[in-house]
Amino acid sequence: ELAFMQRLDPFSPISSFDEASLRALLIAARECLQDNVQRVRRITRFVGSWPAGLWVYERSGRPCHVCRGPIRMRRQSTLGRSTYFCPRCQKTTPTSTTGS
Repeated sequence: ELAFMQRLDPFSPISSFDEASLRALLIAARECLQDNVQRVRRITRFVGSWPAGLWVYERSGRPCHVCRGPIRMRRQSTLGRSTYFCPRCQKTTPTSTTGS
């Protein structure tokens, strides 16, 4: 969710991001944690002041809320963790799309 919200490539190593991008990511993470601390269900997307669900998490195959392209899921690392992303909104680098 955070990588989508910041339009970051979720498959790139942390070391590839500049300090400003990482700072913005940490600020967004803090805000999401604070917004969700009392909720039973996690929310990262709001429409106006209303909770509207999630941007990409567990939405594989469904349309992106921003560009209407399909959300994708790809497993990564030896643990096979699922990563949900929008290939249109989150441009991936050639090195980040090889392997898993």
